[in-house]
Amino acid sequence: MLQRSSWPTRAPWLGLFAWLSVMGSTLTAVVIGGLCAITRLHVVRSDAGGPLRVCVGDLRTAFASPGDVVITITAALVVGIVAGRAVWGVATAARLTRRHRRRQLELLGLLARHDRDLGALVVDHPSATVYCLPGRIGRVVITSAALTALEPSQLAAVLAHERAHLRGRHHLLVGISNGLVRAFPTALLFGLGDEQIRDLVEMAADDRACRRHSPSTLARALLALVDQTPPAAALAARGKSAENRLRRLSVDNGRMSPVSYGAAGGLVTVIAGAPIVIATVTALIVVTADLC
Repeated sequence: MLQRSSWPTRAPWLGLFAWLSVMGSTLTAVVIGGLCAITRLHVVRSDAGGPLRVCVGDLRTAFASPGDVVITITAALVVGIVAGRAVWGVATAARLTRRHRRRQLELLGLLARHDRDLGALVVDHPSATVYCLPGRIGRVVITSAALTALEPSQLAAVLAHERAHLRGRHHLLVGISNGLVRAFPTALLFGLGDEQIRDLVEMAADDRACRRHSPSTLARALLALVDQTPPAAALAARGKSAENRLRRLSVDNGRMSPVSYGAAGGLVTVIAGAPIVIATVTALIVVTADLC
């Protein structure tokens, strides 16, 4: 439903929140479900002698039969594997991206020159390319061919787009989605979410750039850079993302009304918090009931 909806492209930041919420709530639901299967114990209010206690009888019952032992061990394995792979995937993606970015900056230190007027690094190269390298000190990189291919207004719009990436720290969102794909490569949700997030960060940067530059100017600049080949660690439009951006910049879809924006935001918030809310309410019911 989210993939078929048009409102994420009309409100990219809300769309980013929606996709990350769907991906995050899926992981949260699996982990919380596993924890519930592990515990399966009735917790009761303590008497005056101490804090909350676990019923000893329920603790014995939980491991009284082979089936209960299998459920508990299986649930523990699921929680450990899912949580561990998620952390590993995001950490690995971040490490590899930092490595590529560091190598790219080392090469730029040898090949590029800093243009104070543009506030960017210029590299002599026959391919018209503009991209940014995020980090503690973000860099915008532009090739000599791009300087020749772009008109002054188009160049200003493209630079505004890349600086919007840096200010919005879009690389962190892309890093999370890429890490989840790395951790769960067979999960279609994460693969689709990663594609959508990469598109939406470009659209969010477009919206920021279009505050000072016309959409048509940015669209013409994107056409001039449609064959660009930025390095792996950079944020830049590729393939289908460029097509989606051109279509969006060429057609005025209008902004979402406050009511529609609020409704979509409320739905996304419910999706994001549903697993935690359900688990919390269930736990409160168990805690407040004398089940032992």
